[in-house]
Amino acid sequence: MTHTFFLNSDTPFEPSLFFEWLNDCDIRLSYSCEMDKGWAYYFVREKFSHTFFVLEFSKGVCQLYIDPFASMEDHRIFPYIVDTLSNYFGLVVPEEQNPFKIYDEDWIEEHIAEGVAYLKCALCVSPFYYIETYVEGVAAISVEYLSKFGISIHSSTPRIYGYISYLMRKKKLEVTSLESLASFYQLDSNGEEMELEVEVPQHISIAKVKSWQIDGTETFDSFAREDVELLLNLAECYERGEYVEPVVLNDIGTIFQEGVGVEQDGEKAVYWYSQAISQGERYYSPVNLGDIYRKGCGAVQISLSRAVDAFLLSDDPYAYYRIGQAYEEGWLGAVNNELAMHWYQKSAKNGHHLALKRLARDEFHS
Repeated sequence: MTHTFFLNSDTPFEPSLFFEWLNDCDIRLSYSCEMDKGWAYYFVREKFSHTFFVLEFSKGVCQLYIDPFASMEDHRIFPYIVDTLSNYFGLVVPEEQNPFKIYDEDWIEEHIAEGVAYLKCALCVSPFYYIETYVEGVAAISVEYLSKFGISIHSSTPRIYGYISYLMRKKKLEVTSLESLASFYQLDSNGEEMELEVEVPQHISIAKVKSWQIDGTETFDSFAREDVELLLNLAECYERGEYVEPVVLNDIGTIFQEGVGVEQDGEKAVYWYSQAISQGERYYSPVNLGDIYRKGCGAVQISLSRAVDAFLLSDDPYAYYRIGQAYEEGWLGAVNNELAMHWYQKSAKNGHHLALKRLARDEFHS
């Protein structure tokens, strides 16, 4: 399920020179290995990659691979790497083959969706789905493992992709040996791969929770009935003293805050967000808790001071923006424009759209 780009050229390939051309992308060659009549090069972007890009060079043909579970940042740099390869080999690329037009946001969405669909089908017929380009080793994903995070084969594509990306980023995916890959590839009596017809398990949404990306893009996290059942089961496990990932406790808070498959309950949402924070989740949960106190939810009344206390616990640029707003508007009493500017700038440096818009207003600069 990796994507391939072919280049035909007789120009010799000098890896050190090529990767010098990619220095401005913070790309680092991790290792190379000899293969049948050629070489393979595995490289990453220092701050963004949790899977390898793979460049295979053999008989004048380059194949560039990117895994469907690669980070969004890696997906977006992919056309630049393709373009750099074209320039390296001195190729004139027709306009209709312009990589920046081919490998656009629609392609990213399709590539990820195909990868998730393949994962779902694989887990219908095999105990594991493997990500062979995971930087920590060969990742083995099972239905049982996903269930620990409130994920099933009926979960939405963004939810599955998001959680697997999160687990790779945090280096929490289970790693297995290359030998175990044999069970993944179904072989017939002649030792060849068998084609199996498998219907892709469908996601049936019971509710969507709206959120915004750092650039202001509106997104929705869609929940299936199976997601809610798994999350409620994990809540019971946690109450019995079993370990549950803090980020999952945040999701439990979300279903109560938004009334996803359960009756909306602000107090239960506050409880679960607080539990997530106490277990070390300092990105999503403090923000969600802060927004409950900022806006109120059911029996939970608005408390701007508690909102600020929660936002101060978060590493999310959105939280920095809200703290700046608190000082500018006097949520804690006196207005303090100097501190407001400090927090707005901290948020803006991390690219948050609300802070960037706020700082662009003339009256704040005067």
